[in-house]
Amino acid sequence: MNDENTQIAYGKEQNIKIDLMQMINEGRSPYEIIFHIAEYLEKISGEAGYAGNVRECINSIYGLGLSDEKPLTDELEQIHKRCKKLEIALDEVDNEEIKKRIGFAVEHHKKYAAFLEEKIKKNTI
Repeated sequence: MNDENTQIAYGKEQNIKIDLMQMINEGRSPYEIIFHIAEYLEKISGEAGYAGNVRECINSIYGLGLSDEKPLTDELEQIHKRCKKLEIALDEVDNEEIKKRIGFAVEHHKKYAAFLEEKIKKNTI
């Protein structure tokens, strides 16, 4: 390997290599490691939304598709956070048309959360 390749491999990419080994040694979940690397790749590539797309794909395929508990619980957590924000916004909005839209979104989030909770429950039984 020439000096230029060695410098690249042991230079600017060293931090992600250290992060990867540290996360493995800490026993972090494989999904958490993948998300961390996806966020790093998004940052260095300048491709906004890459990490979010990776997260959505994992939640869809491994969570909903293959019923892996970790992506399902991660998705459920995100749904609860968004629902809480929507409920706060619902209380702060005066426009009735906007209230209807936000209310619809709140109900949709609650139904989806119930669906995920049932899917998780079936997996753990």
